[in-house]
Order: sequence, then C-alpha cells, then structure tokens
Amino acid sequence: MISADQFGKPFASIKGITLAVTVLFAAMAVCYAIFILFSVGELVVPQEVEFDDEGSVSVFVMLIGLVALLHIPVWLGGIVVFLVWIYKAYKNLEPLQASGLSHSPGWAVGWWFIPFANLVKPFQVMKEIWVESDPEYEAELAFLPTTLSAPAIMGLWWATFLAGNILGRIAERMLPIDGAVSSTYFYFFIISNALHVISLVAVITIIRDISDRQEKRQARLGMQVSDLPPPPSFDGRL
Repeated sequence: MISADQFGKPFASIKGITLAVTVLFAAMAVCYAIFILFSVGELVVPQEVEFDDEGSVSVFVMLIGLVALLHIPVWLGGIVVFLVWIYKAYKNLEPLQASGLSHSPGWAVGWWFIPFANLVKPFQVMKEIWVESDPEYEAELAFLPTTLSAPAIMGLWWATFLAGNILGRIAERMLPIDGAVSSTYFYFFIISNALHVISLVAVITIIRDISDRQEKRQARLGMQVSDLPPPPSFDGRL
C-alpha cells in the first residue's frame, strides 16, 4: 500500500463510490428509456382518459409524469454522487504520482458550475483523470510527457451529453401552458432521451475504467515502493 508518509496524501479507493454512481446512472438510463417508450406510444397509439368536467388527459403523458416523479430524486442523487466521485478520483492523482496537473480536486468539481466554461472544462478534467490514472506508469520515466490520449468513448459521452441537454431545453420550450402537447415535442423528447441513454452508458463505462486504472496503478506503485532498499540504520556510533 502507498502511505501518506511516502507521498504526502493517501490513496483512497473509489471502487465503492464508482458502484454507487453506476447504480444511480443505470436507474437514470432506465427512466430515460421508459420516457422514450411512452413517447413512442403517444405518437403511435395515443390513448386518453376522460375526467368528469375536466376534459381528457393522455394516458402516456400521465405515465411520463409519474416516471418523472421517480426520475427527479434519482437524477439529483446521481449528480451529487458523481461530483463527489470526480473530487475523489482527482484527489487520488497526487498519491498516484501524477505530474503537471492542470486543476485541483475542488476545481475539478467547480468547473461544472461556471457558465460557458462548463461546456469544455469538465471534459478536460475527466480526460486528465483518465490519462493520469494510467496503470502502465513507470516511476523512473515520470519526467517524460505522457503520450496518451483519451479513448473515443469519452468524446461520445461528452457529445451526447451536450446534445441531449440542448435538445431537451428545446423540447421544454415547446410545452404549452395548457392544452395538448404537439407531436413535434415528442420527437425532440425522444431524441433527447436517446442521447441521454447513450451518454449515461458511456460515462458508466468511463468511470468504471478509471476506477480500475487507479487500482492497478496504485498496486503497481505499491510494488515499486516495496522493492526499494530499506533505509540505513544507525546504532548511535560515528
């Protein structure tokens, strides 16, 4: 094990919180998939329920609303736990002997809340975490710049994340204050949710990969430390 005495800060495994993020993001993906299913149902076979003196309500729209009530707490929980995961994963880079880091654990999270910067910086942070968690790290070659690049799935994650959110905002603006929801809204809603599903599957793959890379790198560094000769001992005589 790499200790705090050896490298200043202890390595903390993120396996547990990675599992928590995976479960919450998987639940979010299921909600988005259900949204897609009910939206397609509304477009193909619209069904309505009649209420006395209150008109009719679409069955599928009502079902979407019910699933949304479940999705909100899952979404909030997933976002909070994911941000904690980012903080912990980035904080591990120092005990993993990463060099030339461009951010801090606090800013790794903080960039998500800065307008316009949050269109680019969070992606750069995740890329840095992935690259600097390289399990093939060699201590004697640490002075050399890394030649690793982020995997293609990371670009897929960020592109679908941004596109899904943009289309989702457009769909929200199509919602009427009262009256029937247009079919155009459902088309945007379906595409947006499909992009969210792809984004969630991609980010789950990424965070699990990073967790595995950090565990392997920590184990490799631990073996390198254990191979070092013990410090000289002194018996008090000159």
